[in-house]
Amino acid sequence: MSSKTAEIIRIRIEEGAAGMLYATSPDLTGLFVAAPDRETLAEEIPAVIKAMFKVRNMEVEVWPARRHASEGPTVEPWPWVAVPAHLAANAV
Repeated sequence: MSSKTAEIIRIRIEEGAAGMLYATSPDLTGLFVAAPDRETLAEEIPAVIKAMFKVRNMEVEVWPARRHASEGPTVEPWPWVAVPAHLAANAV
């Protein structure tokens, strides 16, 4: 990601044998989030993405991407958007 563009990060969710949900991403190698439900995943994913970009010296803001209503609430992969923090601040 350049400091001038947003990046779409697709999140894949799998259910483990114990019922936990595991989130990974083909776009952000190393991303791994475990949670008991989708709501908790949604709360934890932004912090993990931010931390992974911070390691690359990039501050980002992260939001779930808006999906079309026909895709339903559980479309896979689950799209998120990482926007450079300075661009997000200028947009508000």
